[in-house]
Amino acid sequence: MTFDLKHEELWFLIGTCLMLISLIYFSILLYRIYLNLKKNNKNDKNDKNDEINNEKHNQNKQIEEIEKRNFYKKLLATIVVFLAFISYLGMLLVSIYASHNEVTLIRYFEWMITTPLLLIDLALLAMLVKQRIYTLILLDVLMIGLGLAAVYSLSIGMKSLFFILSTLCMFGIFYILLTPENNMIDNPNINEKQKKDLIQKSKNANIYTITIWTIYPIIWLIGLHGFQYINIPIETLCYLILDFLAKPMFAFLFVF
Repeated sequence: MTFDLKHEELWFLIGTCLMLISLIYFSILLYRIYLNLKKNNKNDKNDKNDEINNEKHNQNKQIEEIEKRNFYKKLLATIVVFLAFISYLGMLLVSIYASHNEVTLIRYFEWMITTPLLLIDLALLAMLVKQRIYTLILLDVLMIGLGLAAVYSLSIGMKSLFFILSTLCMFGIFYILLTPENNMIDNPNINEKQKKDLIQKSKNANIYTITIWTIYPIIWLIGLHGFQYINIPIETLCYLILDFLAKPMFAFLFVF
């Protein structure tokens, strides 16, 4: 069976390859980190048997907690890239054998899962309190859900309403991300210098994420479900670039 590869399908194919390469790269790094963590845990057990309750053991315990936290951040980032790979593979197959409506559903379903995971990664990076993490996830689910409702709304009024509500949820997320120092866990193991470095790194990651996420609704507005200033292949390319920057590139710059 033969078929003509349209521009949209070409971008899905490129997206699938980019996500797969990124997934392999991050999986290798994650496996190496896991082996080191396992080795350190084994050494810590030996130290504990030799010198119970000594200062060295307590320091090792603190380092172990930090390493575990970093490992979970990297694991989440790798899972996000894996889900993005599955999504682009699914959109490639669906774009060949089905309609663009199914592509939209796959894209929103993936966003419904990956965007909360990205926010949890940002929350772990900033050491946010649990209440703020729950608020971020709630706002995110509402943002994606209302965006999907806007896609399938038949009237201009309802489409505009859902889009505005979705955008307001996004701004709520941005507000929390821009003020991480007000929502951090009070950790006695972190001194003031470490706290300032943590806040600065967190702010850089948050500003990066906010910049990219802000472009998504703009593409939505000028794309198929908005004013239709750009065609489907160009819209697909724009989403591909944003997805790559928001997921693999974010993990490369701020997590690994």
